[in-house]
Amino acid sequence: MTPGMPLDERKEEARRCAINEVLPRIAAVWEATAAMLRDGESAAGRLALQTRMTRRGTSIELVVHGQRHLASWLQDVPVLLLNATAHAEDVCRFFPRAELRVPPRVATPNAQVRLVLGGFGKGTLLRHPRKLAELHDLLAVEHLGDELGIITHKAIKTMFADLGARLGHHGAVAGDDTFRFVRRHAVIGAPSAPPAEIAALAAARSGRAVPVERAVQANAPVLLTDGSAVSVPVAQIRSSGRASRACRHLQRRTGPGGAPAAADLTDRGQSRCHLDLRQRGTLRARGLHRILG
Repeated sequence: MTPGMPLDERKEEARRCAINEVLPRIAAVWEATAAMLRDGESAAGRLALQTRMTRRGTSIELVVHGQRHLASWLQDVPVLLLNATAHAEDVCRFFPRAELRVPPRVATPNAQVRLVLGGFGKGTLLRHPRKLAELHDLLAVEHLGDELGIITHKAIKTMFADLGARLGHHGAVAGDDTFRFVRRHAVIGAPSAPPAEIAALAAARSGRAVPVERAVQANAPVLLTDGSAVSVPVAQIRSSGRASRACRHLQRRTGPGGAPAAADLTDRGQSRCHLDLRQRGTLRARGLHRILG
């Protein structure tokens, strides 16, 4: 388009250039295809077909699990990443020369942690109101007169409103410093990432095809301050291999709404795009059929 161009010509030019909107997605498909042909099994997870059910009917999506790239000039400037949850292996995919500096642990001689084992998920507590009531009474009796902070699931947070505690729910406490002065702190349950989302991010990280798996109960060792160790039940993905290690790491790091927590240059660096496919196999994206034939 140029200044002074007639309106009809502008509309025609806009119609002709409408394909520009999907060109990045088309390029991502071809890049993923090239990686699969070049690297074989190690890049088998770059492309995936998914079926989506909508009000308009059933459609097939071609999903690209890729990796965004940093600008070349960023490799030549010093970068300081301050992150308490970032994974060194993920950072090195963007900054191969990155060095991990671990600060000394904060001394907490007066802090005590008690782990109560059992099912404290949102669904479990909602299905068993008696268990929720017993949990409420336990906190009320044990912490009578204490400045108490409670972080739990949003759906049951109001059940503890009469305790006079400072309340918060999972996914809405990032950067919240209002709990710093509480004497007692209770965390009930934890957010969990959907298995399909974990598998998609693990495929983008590793390039391999990652099956959607639900975590199963397993035992894991926990090291105590006195040097001894105890075994506690945990939810764990059993598969082995590089892709599964990414799955387990993502499973441990969850954020708002249960989605995998996004580190500045770790999970936000994942590139994921969707293209709808018709039943006969042509791409629904505007103009793409002209390129693929």
